[in-house]
Amino acid sequence: MQIKNLKKTYNKKGTSPVFALRDLTFTLPERGLVFIVGRSGSGKSTLLNLLSGLDSADEGRILLGDTDLCKLSPSQLDAYRNSCCGFVFQEYDLIPELNVEDNIALALEMQGQKDSHDEVCSVLERVGLKGYEKRKVLEMSGGQKQRVAIARAIVKDPKIVFADEPTGSLDRATGEDIFLLLKELSKDRLVIVVSHDTDSAQKYGDRVIELEDGRIIRDSSPCDTKVSRSPLPAQWKRSKLPLKTAIKIGCSNFKYHPIRMIATIVLAVIAFSLLGFAINASFIDPTSVTADALLKNDPPYFILKKVNAVDDPNFTADKFFGDSGKIEEATTITKADIDALRSNYPSKIYPVKEIFVNAVQLSIVADADQLNKAYELMPDVYFATTINGFIALSEEDIYKLGYSMKGRLPLNADEIAIEETLVDSFKIAGLREDGKIYPITNSEDVIGHKIDVGVLGNIPHVANLKTVTGIIDTGCSLSEREQNHYFTKVSAYENCAKFHEKVYVTENFFDEWDLCICESTKNKKSMTAFVSSVFDQMKEEEYFKLQHDSIDGLYGMIPSIVVYRHLFAYVAIIVFIIAFVFLVNFVATSMRSQTEQIGILSALGADFKQLVKIYLCGALILGLAIFALSVIGTAVSATVFDYSIIKMYGNQLHMISFDPIMLVILCSMIAFTVVLGTILPILRIRKYSPVEKINLGRIK
Repeated sequence: MQIKNLKKTYNKKGTSPVFALRDLTFTLPERGLVFIVGRSGSGKSTLLNLLSGLDSADEGRILLGDTDLCKLSPSQLDAYRNSCCGFVFQEYDLIPELNVEDNIALALEMQGQKDSHDEVCSVLERVGLKGYEKRKVLEMSGGQKQRVAIARAIVKDPKIVFADEPTGSLDRATGEDIFLLLKELSKDRLVIVVSHDTDSAQKYGDRVIELEDGRIIRDSSPCDTKVSRSPLPAQWKRSKLPLKTAIKIGCSNFKYHPIRMIATIVLAVIAFSLLGFAINASFIDPTSVTADALLKNDPPYFILKKVNAVDDPNFTADKFFGDSGKIEEATTITKADIDALRSNYPSKIYPVKEIFVNAVQLSIVADADQLNKAYELMPDVYFATTINGFIALSEEDIYKLGYSMKGRLPLNADEIAIEETLVDSFKIAGLREDGKIYPITNSEDVIGHKIDVGVLGNIPHVANLKTVTGIIDTGCSLSEREQNHYFTKVSAYENCAKFHEKVYVTENFFDEWDLCICESTKNKKSMTAFVSSVFDQMKEEEYFKLQHDSIDGLYGMIPSIVVYRHLFAYVAIIVFIIAFVFLVNFVATSMRSQTEQIGILSALGADFKQLVKIYLCGALILGLAIFALSVIGTAVSATVFDYSIIKMYGNQLHMISFDPIMLVILCSMIAFTVVLGTILPILRIRKYSPVEKINLGRIK
């Protein structure tokens, strides 16, 4: 190694420049024990740091073969220290989280060697610590720690060993043992020792270079021989630290501040749980909520009505909370509407005219006493005396529903089919038609007759006579009919009573209908698409409304959902900023507390990539724990919210679904936070040399 015109000046703010090294020129041999001595401030440690690549010179050249170390990039210097240099520090600078074996193996692992046990055992025996492989370094004496540091320095067989005051904190006897060990090592490599102990230097050194005020004032054995060619930087090994070791070192980053770490985790979990909840809430979609509710409750049918939104003259509420200031008035469904609905929905849609028809009583001969007597004699038979609406069905629908039919369904608007329950009323005393009474003994006797399906109460009453072409038996018992008697209740469509007490007609019987009964589908895609098409019309003055117990109250919530969805999106942004700043600050603060350790790892040859790998592993594990707990917190908050909604509205609407997108976003945000919190401090201290990092870390 040749040193030519080497200069180093320290410029401290507010003080005069300090000339640490002044134009040094000398040559070092390939092997031997070289001591650099001098009083404090003479520049000996600075010289050692420049030769080892721990610091950079202002001027001059340090030639290792044909390679000028002063012209190497930081990453090349990392490779130089990793491949060619071994370090023995006065403060030992072992990694306390690793045991003896792991500390020594670290030097080999950085060179990509995976199995290092045999080499570690061999070098421990060489330094007199055989059997200490699993010992914790914090449990060892100063002399033992220094021996471990020497073992770490030589295990990778470096060309040069640099030792800075290796006996400075040891007793004299132990110090002599260390010098003897370094003397032995210098037989096959160059060992450069910085020491204030001139007696030991004279006793053990092959060469003693004394500095004063940055200049060489004495050199016991100047070396003028030409040094051999050294491997080029391209041949030097870049550090490659195994993931297991990186995790072990990185996770130790947080153990020095357990209370702060626990507080950080708790507050971060709360913040990110709120963030997860807010993200989920910002994704609330009435379409998905409705479709999921219908699919979960799996009703056989649900109702579709059409309404007209008009201004509410009594509206005084604050529109900020989503109240549109409109009320809904029922309107009719046209044939075109039905065709459009069927084009978007794969299952059956049955149009219904919701009207209470009592004119059929004009066709029933039996009076009230006869009907009551019939009820007493046949309590399980339902004797219908009214009609609660009209419905259009096909013959395929009749048999699909499990009904039976005699005769046929109507083919035009002048024909109808009626239920068996109405026929039972005719059987008591007969059927009245055109003033004549016809005895009825079975269903077929009614077919061909005309009955009035108009509405009484009109003045004058207008007869609406239609020819009966068929009789439908729904098979509904009396109790089921009474339980679902009222046509307007959604529950009337939940079992076999959904189509009872109606007149069966063709779809052209009316120009407009009051509602549609929709057969449910279990296909989520189809259901979601249909619900979406229904909700899309809510932007217009006239739109369809879905009705079912499981989605009761949804429409009143939709305007508020839209407002709160945007509100939660803003909340998510604010919460993320708070959580981001908090977690980044904790990770960055923890990283800054490890500045000395970062400097030590850099001195051992760890480059920027490996430093990021080490500390990012620990930060990501912390982030993973926060993510897992935050997911649980999000699930709990979403469940509580859903329960509150269900309790408030008395339905089964699960407003906040556990959307996988939320997990991806939450995980990405936490990962981004910890990555940034890790990389920023490393980038900040990257501008410092390894020795500056170590010194910064030691400043309390």
